[in-house]
Amino acid sequence: MRTVNEEARRAKEIEIMETCFDSYAENGFSSVGIKAIAKACDCSSASLYLYFDNLDDLIVKSTEYCMSQVEDEFMAKAPADVEDLWRFIDEIPY
Repeated sequence: MRTVNEEARRAKEIEIMETCFDSYAENGFSSVGIKAIAKACDCSSASLYLYFDNLDDLIVKSTEYCMSQVEDEFMAKAPADVEDLWRFIDEIPY
């Protein structure tokens, strides 16, 4: 069973990953460093290292987490049967 502190830590880690991913999506990898991410997360650079080993770790984990969310949303809309296929095709953005 998770303790409250573990749940709070995971919630903060997810918040950081989402903010990091949004920053890279908006500005590109070369324009965003650890200081910019820390500022966007409203924390210090040192605080980020409490959650991630280094900048590469943060990039990899944030990308993995956010892409898994996209996959989950996509699969939630996937057709359960053949008759639902056209609805699914119409909803998929190109």
